[in-house]
Amino acid sequence: VLAFYQIGKFQIVDVTANPLISEALKEYSEWPTIPQLFIKGNFLGGFDIVKQMHIDGDLEGVLIENSILKGAQSALTGSQEELKAKLKEQENQTQLQIVTVY
Repeated sequence: VLAFYQIGKFQIVDVTANPLISEALKEYSEWPTIPQLFIKGNFLGGFDIVKQMHIDGDLEGVLIENSILKGAQSALTGSQEELKAKLKEQENQTQLQIVTVY
């Protein structure tokens, strides 16, 4: 999903390599599943939440609010069906566990 917005600066951490870290992350975020997205240190949600925010157009607003995107950089183009198809393709290919956006 972040690639859709052409975000250049983010970090991916595979927390599944260490079960202790994986469980600690779930406790910290109070969210039971991974992957998880943090923006500037704040937990935004799991993949399903982030995907729905993207489809609804809310994720773009959060990215703009946090000075990650400028309003003029809006990436939302195309129909809802095209967006859903792109997201499904990304969901099938993703290996992300936790993502932090700066």
